[in-house]
Amino acid sequence: MAALYGGVEGGGTRSKVLLLSEDGQILAEADGLSTNHWLIGTDKCVERINEMVNRAKRKAGVDPLVPLRSLGLSLSGGDQEDAVRILMEELRDRFPYLSESYLITTDAAGSIATATPDEEGAPGQCSDEAGWRKQQVLKSRWEELCDGSIRSDGIVRLAFESQFLFCQLYHLGEGGIVLISGTGSNCRLINPDGSDSGCGGWGHMMGDEGSAYWIAHQAVKIVFDSIDNLEAAPHDIGYVKQAMFNYFQVPDRLGILTHLYRDFDKCRFAGFCRKVAEGAQQGDPLSRYIFRKAGEMLGRHVVAVLPEIDPVLFQGEIGLPILCVGSVWKSWELLKEGFLLALTQGREIQAQNSFSSFTLLKLRHSSALGGASLGARHIGHLLPMDYSVNAIAFYSYTFS
Repeated sequence: MAALYGGVEGGGTRSKVLLLSEDGQILAEADGLSTNHWLIGTDKCVERINEMVNRAKRKAGVDPLVPLRSLGLSLSGGDQEDAVRILMEELRDRFPYLSESYLITTDAAGSIATATPDEEGAPGQCSDEAGWRKQQVLKSRWEELCDGSIRSDGIVRLAFESQFLFCQLYHLGEGGIVLISGTGSNCRLINPDGSDSGCGGWGHMMGDEGSAYWIAHQAVKIVFDSIDNLEAAPHDIGYVKQAMFNYFQVPDRLGILTHLYRDFDKCRFAGFCRKVAEGAQQGDPLSRYIFRKAGEMLGRHVVAVLPEIDPVLFQGEIGLPILCVGSVWKSWELLKEGFLLALTQGREIQAQNSFSSFTLLKLRHSSALGGASLGARHIGHLLPMDYSVNAIAFYSYTFS
């Protein structure tokens, strides 16, 4: 039977599995619920992964008892070494026929790997001597960060979003920024030399600014504070208040407490963001205000890493490349004003005159594709992919 390679996009709200043939063709896919182990626990996480993969196997006409050659998991919350080790052990022990090999990394890593072309030739090869030398330096740093070796159990800690595999991003092939705004938020910078920096990604208790959860929480908080006369709302709360009661199916604020505490579900709570987006699209001033603030917070994530950016990233024909991942970016027009304000102000405060333009990119395929690619590379197989169609630019801006 022909070898199959799997990839998992594990989000805070939704997840997806893709199965690929050895020549890079997508054979089957399956959708599922959240696989963020911090939110749902390890047991439920691995059970959902197993169920989705087996469903995809059946769609591809494959016996679920036939293991995949590799399974690359790009998971929200997949950046803590002990947690990754436990997930790996659970997958191997409980589901021995799921896959022969595993690689777990973060959602940011899978996103970049979906948009990232390798150099021509085998994995790790470069077409010129300077490029080859650069990748050898990056590879050495990557191996050092991963304790010098790939462990026999198939676990690879892609430290700081895998410095080696991140050395290219879309058009530039020289690094860039990944800015995630889905259920939660995160920002990662990868420089041409493989050095990295980040802002956010600490979860809803410590931030998630600009995410769907943050937007929902801001909306609810403004309503509560306004009714309490604690703080005046910037605009009339009428639409958001009624939308809140309708979404959570409660008659008053006391009913909201169940959803905030006893039965708290981050994904469910973050889903209220959709109602705020609908209000903003209909012209509700408070909803528009909240999205503008969300755009500003996302822009501030980029500003936070500006001091660490290698100036060469500003010099490409598309300016600074920013790969935007997550469903909140579907409301870009609502985010734009605040996003541009934050970048303009941050650029001026930091006197970053070399930061003259940027381009926002989005994936056309699930980051499960990148997860599959990373998983296959981990066992020495390069999945052929047309990276030119995996990510597209949707907005460019030049500062005046």
